[in-house]
Amino acid sequence: MFDGEDALGQVDTMSLDSQRNLKLAITRDPAFLKVAEPVASEMNRWGQGFLGRPFPPLTNDPADAAGLTLLEPAPRTIGGARDLLSIGLQYANAFLRGFQAATLKAADHFGDDDSLYSFEDMATGEIRLSILWEWLNKGAPFTEAEPALGVRPGDPMTAPLFNRLLEEEYGKLLRAGDRDIHDDSKPTTLPIAKTIAQTYGPGLVERVRKLAPTGVDAALDIAGSSVIPELIELVGDPSRVLSVADFTAPQYGAQLSLMAQKHPERVLVEAARLFSEGAFRVALAKTFPLAQAAEAYQRCAAGHVTGKLVISIT
Repeated sequence: MFDGEDALGQVDTMSLDSQRNLKLAITRDPAFLKVAEPVASEMNRWGQGFLGRPFPPLTNDPADAAGLTLLEPAPRTIGGARDLLSIGLQYANAFLRGFQAATLKAADHFGDDDSLYSFEDMATGEIRLSILWEWLNKGAPFTEAEPALGVRPGDPMTAPLFNRLLEEEYGKLLRAGDRDIHDDSKPTTLPIAKTIAQTYGPGLVERVRKLAPTGVDAALDIAGSSVIPELIELVGDPSRVLSVADFTAPQYGAQLSLMAQKHPERVLVEAARLFSEGAFRVALAKTFPLAQAAEAYQRCAAGHVTGKLVISIT
């Protein structure tokens, strides 16, 4: 069965996991290496038995760290960045609508029959947006000028430029015809896809403050994406930041919890109380009476759900 909220969480977790692992590898985090080294050793044994030769041994010296931030010589253009964003947005939108694969092409090629569609799966969105994340965080220089945006060869991808391109490509998808972007997705899943793309860009603190102008009381990190300093900045008190995935949280004075709750029923009671007070919200797609349980199941199985489906037994 398909759950739109769960799908959004899966996409976010995949992208943030990749970012976290790269940062932990670069800094040679002891907890990360403790997990990575046995995995590498096991793969080495597999390679020895299956291929007849071992893989190169896992090392973590400064040269390895430098290699993780190495930028290979390659063309980097504004047009390429637009295509990466457009495809990333479209696949996230398709996935949120329940499609495991989709036919896609960049918005600038809509209506051009000489430009073919490609049939892509989840890796498409992840890879394309990850390339842009790499450009941002490695200061990748553009290799071609874009006079309309004031970009010259050698200029890096910047946060304002990333955000401008994201807004422009998102606007193209909103204006696209139903053949390329389903009209009923434009007010529903496409805005969520934009939110996913924004997680690859900068400005977490600013985006959250815009959403919560009165402030943030506490923060929970479930992805381990090295955002603990930003969460502390938002909350103002490290003791009110809790992570269940970032081993570095205690270094900043934040809390780290790796143990399951002994009494999960108490958590449910607290969640119900917060919900009744309006402090906790759950996105609902539709509520069905018990007699329509089969219809609820069919709708969930169809995959076009962007919230919880509730069956009322009262």
